[in-house]
Amino acid sequence: MEAKEFLEIVEKHLPDLPPEKVLAKIAYVHNGLEDWDDSDDANEGFREEIVNLLFEYYSEKHQGIIQELLKAEIEYAVAETMMRETLYVCII
Repeated sequence: MEAKEFLEIVEKHLPDLPPEKVLAKIAYVHNGLEDWDDSDDANEGFREEIVNLLFEYYSEKHQGIIQELLKAEIEYAVAETMMRETLYVCII
């Protein structure tokens, strides 16, 4: 699924969230690797694309999806003990 397609699905379901199957695309999912340079979130790149696209035109109606993005970014920050720019964008 492309980022634009994801956002089209989100828009279609507003004011509700899309189905869990769709939300799973932005959830924090550890990639299973443990080394410092290899451990990461399998969805972080896709989530970053979504945040960048959404940032261009978001409104109050996007509050639910922004909360889901923020939740995933916080889970990432806790698990990987680091914060990404995407977390900062979600909170402004």
